[in-house]
Amino acid sequence: MRTDRKILGESFVISPDPSVKPCSDAFDGTLERPFCSIQRGVEACRGILSGCTVYLLDGQPHRLMHTVEITGENVGLSITSYPGQYATVVGTKAVGKEEGWELVFETEEANVYRIELEDSVEEVSLGWGE
Repeated sequence: MRTDRKILGESFVISPDPSVKPCSDAFDGTLERPFCSIQRGVEACRGILSGCTVYLLDGQPHRLMHTVEITGENVGLSITSYPGQYATVVGTKAVGKEEGWELVFETEEANVYRIELEDSVEEVSLGWGE
């Protein structure tokens, strides 16, 4: 049974990162056991005709690695910050060896990475900080 249903109504909670609040897309999406991805929250809301809210916890940016798929079954869907918090969502791709990037060199000010791009890529933009 969902312990936060009375407070939040038909809703699910997303943690931006397990280091902020332990999360898993296999959890039930409550404040005590939040999902890790916005997509999982959207999927959990499908078919709830009375409307459904996906609450995003703050602490770190929610990094979208893939497009969030919203379908006609997401009638009345709302995605917003958890009450009293200010969540940030960014579209991004992680930089690191696991993602295919090669560290070329490091300095005190910055790290320089390299990756081989597909022919279809027209622009690459890298940013630092939050």
